[in-house]
Amino acid sequence: MPTAIEFRAAALRLRAAADDATLVGDRMWSIGADHGIRGGRLETLVDNAVAANAIGAGTLARQCEGLAELCLQRATVCDDYAMQLVTWQRSVDAWQLRRDAWLDRSDPHCAPRAVGPRPRRPDPPFSWVEVG
Repeated sequence: MPTAIEFRAAALRLRAAADDATLVGDRMWSIGADHGIRGGRLETLVDNAVAANAIGAGTLARQCEGLAELCLQRATVCDDYAMQLVTWQRSVDAWQLRRDAWLDRSDPHCAPRAVGPRPRRPDPPFSWVEVG
């Protein structure tokens, strides 16, 4: 599964692809009827092909933009989970210090119940969440 960094890199590539597709679509529309073929069935075929490709490029650009946004949203979810893991690790470290103090009995004021159970690692919010 991708990490937040990989999701952000994918978003950048998708945005670049969307920009490229937009340029292609704009170029196709600018060709319009200036493709040089006049008359007959071939002119109609070329006109239709130019329009279809311009529309297809626009559709591709919008899809790439939407996927880029999805990647950025997923990167944020991965970041949030990474912060949960940092908080969890800090609580585990504090718990281990309390446990070690109780096991060493160097702290006479540390009762066994004050140690409590080891903090549980948080589950990822989705199966695609990975922290790198």
